[in-house]
Amino acid sequence: MNVDVLILAVMGVTGMVGSFTGAKQTVRVSSVTMRLVIAIMLAATTPLVVVRIFSDYLN
Repeated sequence: MNVDVLILAVMGVTGMVGSFTGAKQTVRVSSVTMRLVIAIMLAATTPLVVVRIFSDYLN
């Protein structure tokens, strides 16, 4: 089992920073706006994931 320590470290640090920033923003941003942002992010990434899945499946 290969573990890329550099990617693990980068993802860990950015995850902690993102969690801290998100926790701070929950007080400043309304829940409706937060839900809208999350919905837009999911709507933007879902087609990319689906295309990637089917392009790998067909090959």
